[in-house]
This record gives sequence, C-alpha cells and structure tokens, in this order.
Amino acid sequence: MPTFIGVIDKKGRNAVRIAASMLDAIEVSIPKSYGIAWQNTVKYAQTLTKLQNEKTNSSIAIACLNQASQPDNDQPFAIDHRAIIFDGELYCQKRKLPNLTQNLKTTGKQYTVSSENLIRNSNCECAFIIMNLTSLIIGRDSIGMRPLYYGETDECLAFASMKKPLWNIGVQTVKSFPPGYLATAENNRINFQEVRKIKPTCTRRISLKAASETLKTLLEKSVKDRVERSTKVAIAFSGGLDSSAIAFLAKKTAKNIRLFHVSLPNKPETLNALEVAEKLELPLETCFFTEQDMEAILHKVVQLVEESDPVKIGIAICLYLTVAKVAEKRFDMLLGGQGADELFGGYKRYQEKYINEGSRKARNAILNDIMRLSEANIDRDVKICRFFGIELRLPFATYDIARLAMTFPLDLTVGKEKTSPRKLVLRETSRCLGLPPQVTERPKKAVQYATGVQKALSTIAEREGVNVRQYLQQVFTSVFEKES
Repeated sequence: MPTFIGVIDKKGRNAVRIAASMLDAIEVSIPKSYGIAWQNTVKYAQTLTKLQNEKTNSSIAIACLNQASQPDNDQPFAIDHRAIIFDGELYCQKRKLPNLTQNLKTTGKQYTVSSENLIRNSNCECAFIIMNLTSLIIGRDSIGMRPLYYGETDECLAFASMKKPLWNIGVQTVKSFPPGYLATAENNRINFQEVRKIKPTCTRRISLKAASETLKTLLEKSVKDRVERSTKVAIAFSGGLDSSAIAFLAKKTAKNIRLFHVSLPNKPETLNALEVAEKLELPLETCFFTEQDMEAILHKVVQLVEESDPVKIGIAICLYLTVAKVAEKRFDMLLGGQGADELFGGYKRYQEKYINEGSRKARNAILNDIMRLSEANIDRDVKICRFFGIELRLPFATYDIARLAMTFPLDLTVGKEKTSPRKLVLRETSRCLGLPPQVTERPKKAVQYATGVQKALSTIAEREGVNVRQYLQQVFTSVFEKES
C-alpha cells in the first residue's frame, strides 16, 4: 500500500525537487523506504534526504513512500522504459504485481489500453500512476477504493494519494480524482477519459426473494475473494447487520478470524456485540476508551482524514481506535461493512425523502451517495488504515454489487412506511444466510452515536465554549498551520 505522488514541472525544471517536497508531507507509522523515478532512473533510499539531493533536469517524476508491512517489492518499479506505482489489489490472482506486469507490459497505444483494462476489471481495486518520458497516465477503479487527488499551481501539475502533499507545494484547490477514469497529464494539460464509472440505471421488477438470492451470491463471492489468501482476518464489528453478515461469510473461508469492537464504557451496543459474537462463535476483542483518549488522538485523526467535518471525524475516531488495536494484535488486514448503507438504503434520510418527496428525489439522493462513496467515506477510512500499515477491504463496495443495488426498487431497500425497517433486501439476504433475528431485525444505529463518540465530542467542544463544528475547525487549522 504505497502512498504515492506524481508531478510535472510546467517550466521544464527539476521535478524531483517538487516530488521530494511532496513526499516530505507524508507520514505513516511504519515507513520502509522512499522510491522515486525520473526519465530512465529509479532510486530507493531509507531517508528522504538522499533523494532530495538528486540533481536532474527531468521535468517529470513519480515517487512513493513504501511501508514495512508491504509484502511486495519497493515501488516505483520499471517496465520497459516506463516506471509504475500501483496501489491496490487484483482479486482472484495469486500475486498482484507480477500480474500487473503482465497486464501493462506492452508498448505504444496498447499500453493505455492495458491501463483501461485494469479499471474495467471488476476484480481490481486500484489507483495507479505510469510515467513515460514526457507524460503521466493516472487511473482509479470504478468505486474509488484508493484515495487519489490532483491539482496544479503556476509551476506544476501534481497527483497524490493524500491531500497534504498537494497543499505542501501550494496547490490551493485539491480535487478528488474521479473514480472510473483514466487521465493523461502532459505539459500544462490534463485530459480525462471515462472508462467505467458508476452510473444511474433503471430499476427492475424483482421479488424480495429473488433480489436477496442474487445479492447473496455476489456477497459470498466478494467476501471469499477478500479473505481466501489471508492467514489472519480482522473484522470491525458492531454486532449490527452489516458487520455480522461480513463476519458470518468470512468464517466460511478464513480460519483465523477475530472481531474488534470499540466503544466508550457501559454502552448497550457492546453487550449486543458480545452476544452476536457468541452466536457466531467468533472471538471478540473489546477496546474501551474515554473522552481523554479521544482528545489525545484527535489531532492525529484530523491530520489523517484531512477534513474537519463532524460526522467524518466521529466515525474516524472509532475506526482509528479499532485499527490501532488491530495493528497491536499484529493483523495486517481489516474487513469492514462500509458501503452497505448507501447501497441498500440504510440512512433514515432516504426513507424520509421517499415518503415526503417521492421516489425520484429519494432515488437521486441514494444514487448521488453511491457515486460519491469514495469521497464521502472510503478515502477517510483507507487513509487511517494506511497509517498503521493495515489493508482495508470492503466486500459491499464492489462495482458488481453497486450495479445490482441500483436496480432494486425503493420498496426493497428503504421501505415505503415510516415503520418499515430499512435495508430490507440485505436483511432478507442475512436471513437466507442463517443469521439470527437478533441481527436481522435490529434497527440501524450510526457507529458514532452507538459508541458515544459524538456526544463526547460535543462535551469536549462545550468545554472550549464552541460547538463541535467550530471546535474541529480549530483543530484542523492548528494541525495544518503548524505543519505548513
């Protein structure tokens, strides 16, 4: 899971200098080496200083920070006269980098076609950057399972898997690289090409039983693909519908599974998680934290998320504490249920819009959230996991499942009555799998509220005499002004 950057100096000067400045903004808990490529040269170093002193006249460079947890060779790696950084996973393949080499080891126009094939591949979650002598080719999978941003200044065009490296070189407006696109950057231009993105589709008539059976097949495959080559599997576990379904399916394939649950003390959700874990016959690690613990990690969480939104930070605090425990227990992969709420109508606001404003507006709201899934949720979570060297895998967030979910009528997801339980089709799928009523009938409760994090944030902010949004903005400003 390399954290990478790419840069083109518009004025034809030393792009390596800019690349080193961008790398200097990246922090992970277990760094291994820095790698940088320009022209026909690829170099690695244990410290950034050695790369900063490289003197070249190359106007183009790519670079990354490799982590000690990476099982693959250091990146960038060279193929023919090009250099490549690949961040992602090719499922149903024995190893990802050799297979990437087979996909990309071509020349001329075919090289771009091979890049398109990576994005079209439903089994590929990735962001990548390919350096030719005078241009960069950049791509991202259809869901956006790896963070990727871009921007420009008067001096350069730049790409990065975090925002801060772009801020570090003066980019004022950082944009999210659109999932499902390929871009070619050369001189002063970026040209985007749509390859395969998530798009609205028509609903179809289908029974709840048929819908749940189709979803069951896809979800079983998705979980199996993500765990079958892993010797140890950690699962972020609330005891709710999404994480319980993932845990149940993972148990069918993986042997060494452990559930991880975090919360403030004495929350009823913890008792439920313990009971469900017992029914699933899976070991559960519980991690209790205090308001003081939250305050201690808050600056680091904001630094990693690179935003101050209260909802995102509330969720990020829970995930940070979970991943810290996962890393402490020496797991290197975490399964999560992210994406299920957007895909299957889990949020109350969808149901309210359906009842009060009609199906078209409700459906548009859901589709918009699905298409923004990476920007709204996945980027945040991947960046936190990456800091600890943990690979995050999300079985719900796949192109095939997303396309299927968008064909379901609202009556199979949000329900048409205020009393209807949301995520109807996922609940029915879980019943078909054999999950107990304690899981399939349980109402949804957002993690930041169930764990007590959001209330604790409010208490901390009140002590400072401001509301939560103002408080987090102050933290954000102090974090990034201090580092700039």
